[in-house]
Amino acid sequence: MSENQHSRYPQEFQWNTNLLKNRYDQLALPGILIVYVALWALVKAIFSANLDRYADMLEGFAWGQVFSWGSFKHPPLVGWIAGSWFSIFPTNDQLYFLLSYLIAAGGLLGVFRLSMAAGLGRLSIAVVLLQMCALPYTTLAGKFNANSILLLAWPWVVLIWWKCIHLSGSTYTNSLFLGLCAALAMLGKYYSGVLLLALGIVTVISEPGRQWLKTPKPWFALVVFFIALLPHISWLQSHEFITFKYVGDQGGGGISWTNLIKFLLAPLIYWGVALLICVGLFGNRRIGWLSRIWLAWQPAGWRDYLFWVVMLPYVLTLLFGLSGFVELSLPWSIPIGFGFPILWLRNLTQRDALHDQAVMNSRTLGRWLIIMVLIVLVGAGIDRVRATMTKEDIVYLPRREAAREMLARWDSSGKPERPAWVAGIWAENASVAFYGDKKIKVLPGFPDQPPATLDDSLSRIWEDKYGLIYCPPVAGASELQESCEQDAREWLTSHELPIDEVEFVAHRSGWTFPDPKRYRYVGFMVAPKEQ
Repeated sequence: MSENQHSRYPQEFQWNTNLLKNRYDQLALPGILIVYVALWALVKAIFSANLDRYADMLEGFAWGQVFSWGSFKHPPLVGWIAGSWFSIFPTNDQLYFLLSYLIAAGGLLGVFRLSMAAGLGRLSIAVVLLQMCALPYTTLAGKFNANSILLLAWPWVVLIWWKCIHLSGSTYTNSLFLGLCAALAMLGKYYSGVLLLALGIVTVISEPGRQWLKTPKPWFALVVFFIALLPHISWLQSHEFITFKYVGDQGGGGISWTNLIKFLLAPLIYWGVALLICVGLFGNRRIGWLSRIWLAWQPAGWRDYLFWVVMLPYVLTLLFGLSGFVELSLPWSIPIGFGFPILWLRNLTQRDALHDQAVMNSRTLGRWLIIMVLIVLVGAGIDRVRATMTKEDIVYLPRREAAREMLARWDSSGKPERPAWVAGIWAENASVAFYGDKKIKVLPGFPDQPPATLDDSLSRIWEDKYGLIYCPPVAGASELQESCEQDAREWLTSHELPIDEVEFVAHRSGWTFPDPKRYRYVGFMVAPKEQ
C-alpha cells in the first residue's frame, strides 16, 4: 500500500513496509530523539531540586543493588534497569533523569515503528512529535518507576504482535520476540496484563488474528511467555506471593469514584494539548473544533481493529476500576496513550491522500513543539520559584547533604569500617547509598523483619556487618520519623545491641534557597551482632 493509496478495508490493520522518502525524514527521527532526551533531561535536572516526592526513584535504585526475580511491591524490571545503569554510571540526580528520558525515547521509537505499520508513512514523525506534547512523555517521563517503563514496553509489544498477525511470512522468530517482550512487560508491572488481554481479544475477533491462531506460532509465543516468567513465578511462590498481596491491597473492595473519574478524564488530562494541536493542524478546517475532536476519536466501524487495540486497555482498566478489584490511580494511565496520536491522524487524514501538505504540517508541528517547550521552561521556572517561596519539602529536603553528613559522622566515630547496610524508612533510607556510598546495601524496614528478609543475600547481613538505621524526615509525613526512631530503639534493645544514636540538622544552601529550611535527622550506628 503506497502513501497515496488507502486500503479498501481501512478498518483492518495494514502492515506498511514503506521507508521514509527522503534523507531529511531518515535523519529527522534520530535527531529529534537525541534533542528530546538531552533537552528534557537538562530541564528536569535544572528545575528539580530533588528526585521525586515519594522516593520512587530511590526505591528503584535500591531494588537494583542486588539481582532478584521479585520484590515486595513490584515485579523486578525496574530494579534490573536501574541496577544495570548505575553499575556503569555514578549515582546522581542528573544521570537518573537521563535514564528516565532514554526509556521514554525508546518508547517513542516503538510508537514511530507502530505508526509506520499502521500506514501513516511520513506522518509517523508527526505521531512522535504529538506524543512529545503529551504529559507522559514530558514532565511525567522524568520520574523513573514502574509506570514510566511501560512507555517503553507497550508500543514494542503491540508492534511485534501486529507483525506476527499481519506481516506475510511471519516467522517463529517474531513469535519468540512476542513472548519475550510480553514477559518483560509483565515483569515491568502487572498492569501490562490489561494490554495483553486487549491484544488477546482483538486477536480472537479479527480475521487475521483467527487465521494466526490456527497456526502453531501463537502457541509457541505463549510457551515462551510462560517460560520467561517461570523464575519470577517461582520467586513469588517461595515468598508467599507477597507482590500479589501488595497489588490486592491497592483495592479495598469498594469504588473510589474520585479516582475513577480522574482516570476517565486521563486522555484529556494527559493528552489534551496534543489532541488540540493535532486537530488544529491536521483536521478539516471547514468543520468545527468539536466535530474534528469527535472525528479524531471515533471508530471506523465495529471491525476497526486499530481502534480496539488503542482504546481497549483504557476501557478494560475502567471496567476493573468499576468492579472494585483495584483502586485506580491517575498515574496508571501513563502508558495507555501509546496509540492515541496514531488513531487521531489515521482518522483525520484517511479521507484524503497523505499528501505533501500533511507532511508540511508535521514540520509546522515541530515548530509548535519548540514553542511548547519554551512555555514549559518558563512554567517550570515559575513553579520552582513558587515552591521555593512556599518552602515546599520536595525542594528544601536536603537528601544529598544529609546523606553525606551522616557518613561524615560515621567516619569520625572511629568505627573500623563503613556501614555495609542501611535500614530505616523505606525508601528515603536509600539516599545514604545513592548520595553517599552506593556500595551500602539498602534494606526495606528493619533487619530480620519482613520485607527485609525477602532477599536471602541480605537477610543475615546485619549479624556480621556494621550497619545504619536511618530516620530522615519524610515530605508530608512527619510522623514517620518519630515512629522510625521509636522502632529503632526497640529493635536495638530487643537484640541486646547498644543504642549509638547520632542526631544532626541539615539544610540546603545556595542562591536558589534564599531562606534555608532546617531538617532534623537521626541515625543509629549498629555494630555486628557478634561483637
